[in-house]
Amino acid sequence: MAGQFESGRKTFSQMDISERDAVLQELSKSLRYKAMASRAASYPRWKDMEVLGERIERDHTTIAADLDGAAVTVIEAVRLLSEVEREFTETRH
Repeated sequence: MAGQFESGRKTFSQMDISERDAVLQELSKSLRYKAMASRAASYPRWKDMEVLGERIERDHTTIAADLDGAAVTVIEAVRLLSEVEREFTETRH
C-alpha cells in the first residue's frame, strides 16, 4: 500500500536508544565527510556541518537517550545534508 513503511522499518520515534544511537553515529560520519568536501568546494555551510558532526560524535549516547532532542538533531543534520546536496547538484548544471 502506498505511503506505508517497508516491513521491518521503523520511524525514528519507534526506535530504541541503541537504534537511535546507531542512526546518529551514521549521520555524524556523513556530516563530517560532507563538511570536508564542502570546505574544499568553498561551500559556506561546511563549518555548520563539521560542528554538528563533531557534537553528535562526542555526545551521541546522550543525544540518543532523549527522543525529542535526538529528533531535533536528526532534522538539523538532514537539513544541512540536503542543503549541501542541493548546492552541489545546482553547481553541476
